[in-house]
Amino acid sequence: ARAVLTAGADGLVHGIFDAHCDAEVLDLMKRNGAFLEETAVAPLPALLGLDEWRRRLHAFDDANRVPASTYALLDAPETVASLAQSERAVRALGLTKETFEQVSRANLEAVHAAGIPIVIGTDSAITGVLPGVTTLLEVKIAVEQGLAPIEAIRAATLEAQRVLGRDARSGTIEAGKDADLILLYADPLADIGNLRRLKAVIQAGTYMDVAAPR
Repeated sequence: ARAVLTAGADGLVHGIFDAHCDAEVLDLMKRNGAFLEETAVAPLPALLGLDEWRRRLHAFDDANRVPASTYALLDAPETVASLAQSERAVRALGLTKETFEQVSRANLEAVHAAGIPIVIGTDSAITGVLPGVTTLLEVKIAVEQGLAPIEAIRAATLEAQRVLGRDARSGTIEAGKDADLILLYADPLADIGNLRRLKAVIQAGTYMDVAAPR
């Protein structure tokens, strides 16, 4: 992280999980106007193991939005082999579930306290990381690590669009911006888990009802 920031990087796309952010890294991020996109979900399949990761996915996908056929792919031989390779790599780094949770939380808190923008994102090329459901899990983890629900929502919307240079068109609900919205059954500021309680999706101005959560 220090090397790429010294070279002028304007963002870290992956958290720092093996060591605590020091003052030099934070100063470099502020000097570069850099953001942090933590991808805290990415190491979890390897850290937790396939059975525990599957259990967490099922528990989080409580409205059963992910098809059973997708979950079945987690048991495919190539998936099991890929995850075993990831587990070996994680062990070689000396990373455990406990150290990962402690260091990632401390680093997110340090970055947040320094006023550095935080962006929500996940890694689509990691075994077991499912698009959609794990993005919402990433938001939940950010709240568990200390962000207020509104800060986590902004990290997933306005801040994400800002670092992509799209905030003039998207990221907030304003006249003249893209009509890409979600409607919820319950307030996510009261419980960030309510982001999963979808009533409807509006994409490019087209309204689509979503089945009620079970």
